[in-house]
Amino acid sequence: MERKIEEFIKAYMKSDKNTLKVMDKPAFGEPKMGISHGDDDLYSFYKQHIDPPFYWLPTEWLEETYGHPFDSRNVSVISWILPQTEGIKKLNRNQSDCSTLEWQMNRVYGEECNRGLAKALEEHFKELGYEAVAPMCSEKFSWGDSKRFYLISNWSERHAAYASGLGTFGLCDGLITARGKAMRCGSVIVNCRLKKTPRPYSKYNEYCKAKEAVRPV
Repeated sequence: MERKIEEFIKAYMKSDKNTLKVMDKPAFGEPKMGISHGDDDLYSFYKQHIDPPFYWLPTEWLEETYGHPFDSRNVSVISWILPQTEGIKKLNRNQSDCSTLEWQMNRVYGEECNRGLAKALEEHFKELGYEAVAPMCSEKFSWGDSKRFYLISNWSERHAAYASGLGTFGLCDGLITARGKAMRCGSVIVNCRLKKTPRPYSKYNEYCKAKEAVRPV
């Protein structure tokens, strides 16, 4: 099952959906997938750390979508990263005043591709008979005010990626992956117990070159 999911993601990203449209260039390079479980302690930590009433656990996303309880032991989170192409990154490195048009278009059409992938994978699971939801595509996704963090959301793609073994955080809280920081990430929650991806790190900032720097509390 895990291999077929990965093949689905790769096939989608090899299709004409992976495009900057107005520039006729691919938005992203080779994707990378990771899987975490709904009963992973990290999700409970996120909920308590961010805002218990506001942030939703993977099971809560399914429950709010389908209207009945779910067992967290049977739930999986499929997460992925879509790295920017080497060509776009190379062009942007030469800039001194502002980002390239390709970089700017990636924020628009690249994210459109990312959301399209999320919705396509959600529908794929439904066709197979599994309940699934892509939080970023759901009308239930929302932002809220926070005294502690200023702005919060009821789901975080970066934090799902961290839980799924795809990267750690830097000083600005951006996700640093094995394929760099210039990427977008997404996820789908499914009522199916899949094989989880081992996290190749033990610290939240392990990939950060300035990880010895002191972070403000």
